[in-house]
Amino acid sequence: MHAETQATLVAAIERRFATHGASPQGLWWPNAADLAARYEAMMAPLLAGAERISLLDVGCGVGFLPDWLAVNGLLDRVDYTGLDLSAPILAAARARWPSLRFLRADVLADGVPGSPHDAVLACGLLTCRFTETEAAMRDYAEALLQALWPAAGRCLVFNAMGKHVEWERDDLFHWSADEVMRFCRARLARHVELRAAYGLWECSYHVWRDPRAVTSRLSPCWRDVAA
Repeated sequence: MHAETQATLVAAIERRFATHGASPQGLWWPNAADLAARYEAMMAPLLAGAERISLLDVGCGVGFLPDWLAVNGLLDRVDYTGLDLSAPILAAARARWPSLRFLRADVLADGVPGSPHDAVLACGLLTCRFTETEAAMRDYAEALLQALWPAAGRCLVFNAMGKHVEWERDDLFHWSADEVMRFCRARLARHVELRAAYGLWECSYHVWRDPRAVTSRLSPCWRDVAA
């Protein structure tokens, strides 16, 4: 049921890539600055600790995330694996980053290879719908996230266009934040962090397998009493 939706999305991206090449615009990003803002919003919580993490970048494209990690001095903090469906785009990624792992797989049909990872990131996979209907795209989004969730040892991160916008574009997937939260808590986990303060008309979601640790100290004058 979701194969046609997935094929539509991949075909639209490959046509764009054939025209504009390994550039942000070649993968339907409007500009480089917005892409950097997305990566910072999505990666910062994952890299908040001191430890190195294993990361699966789903829909990795030509390897823009490693570019961002490298220029910000973070690439050595990440054991990186890129995953994509497009053979020509993956060929470009491997040529740009020959030292990194890039895999081709259909996670809906075959599952997630090499799992689990500390974190699974899907940046830009659920923002465009091109000619697909909203209903078909919503079904696809839910199926994809449920397929990715078992591979996320600590966190699954994704972004989607919101409903609180100046206008809704017909080619974008505007997924209500309330619907996203309801889906995540029902099908994935209830420890969901929504981030929407990075200047774009979208939200990013961190779905944590465990609740975030409380590191602040409690006031000594607080006492629980029987209620």
